[in-house]
Amino acid sequence: KEATSKKTLVIRRASFSPSEKSLIKKFVGKKNEEIVYDPTGNLSTVAAGNKRSYGKSIVDYYDFSKADYILSIGADFLGTWIAPEAFTKQFSSRRDPDGRMNRLVVAEPIMSLTGSNADSRLPIHAGSEILLGLTLAHELIGSSNIANKAQIANALKDYAPAKTASKIGITEAEIKKLVKELKANRGKSLVVMGGANVRYGSFGSAQVVANLLNQLLGNEGKTVSAQAPILEESFSSPKDIQKAISDLKSGKYKTVVIDRANPVFDMPNSGWDEALKSVENVIILDSHISETVQAVQEKAIVAALSHGLESWKDAYVGGVYTVAQPVIRPLFQTKSAGELWTLIAGEKEDFYTYLKEQVAPKFIGTFSEKDWHKTLAEGYKVKQKPGASNRTFKASALDKLKKIDPEQSEYKLVIYESVGLRDGYGANISFRHELPDPVTKVCWDNVAAVSPQDAKKNGWETGSMLEIQAGDKKITLPAFIQPGAKEGTIAVALGFGHSALGKVAKGVGQNVYALTDGYQLSGIPVTVKATGETYKIATTQRHHSMHGRALAQFATLEEYKKNPKEAGHHEPHSPGKGLYPGYEYKTYRWGMSIDLTKCTGCSACVTACYSENNIPAVGRDEIRVGREMSWMRIDRYYAGSEENPITIFQPVLCQHCENAPCENVCPVAATSHSDEGLNDIAYNRCIGTRYCLNNCPYKVRRFNWFENWEGKLQDPEQYALNPDVTVRSRGVIEKCSFCVQRINAARQKAKLENRTIADGELKTACQQGCPADAIVFGDRNNYGRENGKNEVIVRHENPRTYQLLSEINTKPMVDYMVKIRNEG
Repeated sequence: KEATSKKTLVIRRASFSPSEKSLIKKFVGKKNEEIVYDPTGNLSTVAAGNKRSYGKSIVDYYDFSKADYILSIGADFLGTWIAPEAFTKQFSSRRDPDGRMNRLVVAEPIMSLTGSNADSRLPIHAGSEILLGLTLAHELIGSSNIANKAQIANALKDYAPAKTASKIGITEAEIKKLVKELKANRGKSLVVMGGANVRYGSFGSAQVVANLLNQLLGNEGKTVSAQAPILEESFSSPKDIQKAISDLKSGKYKTVVIDRANPVFDMPNSGWDEALKSVENVIILDSHISETVQAVQEKAIVAALSHGLESWKDAYVGGVYTVAQPVIRPLFQTKSAGELWTLIAGEKEDFYTYLKEQVAPKFIGTFSEKDWHKTLAEGYKVKQKPGASNRTFKASALDKLKKIDPEQSEYKLVIYESVGLRDGYGANISFRHELPDPVTKVCWDNVAAVSPQDAKKNGWETGSMLEIQAGDKKITLPAFIQPGAKEGTIAVALGFGHSALGKVAKGVGQNVYALTDGYQLSGIPVTVKATGETYKIATTQRHHSMHGRALAQFATLEEYKKNPKEAGHHEPHSPGKGLYPGYEYKTYRWGMSIDLTKCTGCSACVTACYSENNIPAVGRDEIRVGREMSWMRIDRYYAGSEENPITIFQPVLCQHCENAPCENVCPVAATSHSDEGLNDIAYNRCIGTRYCLNNCPYKVRRFNWFENWEGKLQDPEQYALNPDVTVRSRGVIEKCSFCVQRINAARQKAKLENRTIADGELKTACQQGCPADAIVFGDRNNYGRENGKNEVIVRHENPRTYQLLSEINTKPMVDYMVKIRNEG
């Protein structure tokens, strides 16, 4: 009733749900208004740039699998930009040195996950991303056939490399090389710009430049398409948001409805808290008590949302319509966002009926009960495939582009999304904090990442507390010396520093939004000084180098093509002789292969393992003393110069060694070797001597120092645990089991059907969660297979394959494949 009286303002984030957007549109209509904002700019700046360039506010469909050459300018598309899981799958499908391998070049001021995977990386000054894009366009315009060429060329006349190179932070020769490589890959390249760290200049400018570059290179309709976009949404501009805040204060609106948004946290200096207090009615749809709820708690009506697994939902992304069914009835008296919007919009039918009868038919086609149930069974329906699009770039889009001339300042702040926490909306989930950042390996805090050069110049060390000030605002954070960061850059992850949202989120890190106007997140001039205090950062890896050991092996594509058997391999060791006879595997012999060329270090496998195997989050203090519990870790190593190093990621889990050092030393036979090659642990036999942990050369065994689950779960939290996996207690060792519960389930199913386990039927959690398809699991014996070899055997026989620490003759069941870099 409150939402339907007088004029109402709706505040929400982007939505991929056609049903919810349809209901919101009906409610807003002509009478009410809405603000749609994006805390990081990942989506909104792309949509705004496309509207300026082509007249339509959409997020394009990008296909990295079709690109031979990819240039990313500040867009962490493998980590946090738009749809990183889908982009990782596309990108990694072309990381095959035996096929047509792609090449990735990244220009950025900070070391991102995408930059860590680059074949060539160019550290540039913060705030110069758009300037680099315009410089490249200046060099490409002459050889292009773009419409309105003269008008565009005139707009680019001031961006010659001789004038801009020093401001960007790279040489003219490096710019010329980029231009040469881009020209050589016309129509089969892809340029992406954006992310939280490129909201500089007028709204959407980075995407305007990216659009121009893709048009100049003939990529339109090939690697980037307007057909079947990822998202179609009309975002509010910074001016729209400021006007809404002013209107709220002036009494224009009687009621505000806030849908799963937290503007008080996302834009702390914009005046949202005061504006919302001046409104008569505030209705908030959310699952947590956020900072926005906290600011207006005396007048707010909070509608508690059901969990996603308790709700009917739909989404339309990239031409694919998906429907999600609830798997459990709501445990509490809650409703889904769709159900609440059905009520607010005044619909007579319930949300399920509205979704099924009014929205789904638009995507499914000829509607019938049979079509509906087929869509539910399959989970999706392809409505439109991305294809050729023939858009004409509007030269007028460049008119709104401010003359890019980054301010001169000794230090500039870059605010970015971390892979685990993203924009901070899910900060009350402990796994997000416990997950080590793929680049820094830091947990449970955000840090001020600084370049090695700045650290040496100022005497900073990792853990030195730095006071960072922008205008009259300042925060204090521990320094973290980050190889690859551009000199003069201070990089801080957003999403931390909550004062509400829940006990896990509260008080972790600092809210770096406090240093911004809420819109510009890159190239912010700041002053930095050490406070003289130090802070112990929680991190799972305190070293960067392999110290000459052949752990994560790598080679160039050129070296691999010359000699596949030798490239990247260092002092290979033949299997040695043991004191004991080998094992005889009569049926299955389980093994795994991890391709380091495909692995991006995204850590999806780590999170999948946490969820599947009931691994507890132990918190900051325990990680500080090396007591993390993760069964799968990702080691990150650097090679080359610390100013611009080569980065190599290596997932490490229990190697299930045939000559396992842990098995020999257990005094109670709690650790043993199975007849299918698994290194098993009988939890009820373990007495916690930790001999096995100390004797493991791979350091993959974990010890429960405390009761991490017993007595700590409050109803209904126990439902989050996997019932197929034993919850371990204090004093017990645990480690990777190759998802033995899944092996047993597959074996039982095959037995009932009187057959053997089929190749590909069984996937471990880490393999299933890996978007890069870097992990393959299967039977080394090829048991029950008469013809052909399964994928794990094919990889085992590949010349790139090696075993970790093969010189100690542990005979691991986990293979690694040498990482190949395409340096061009």
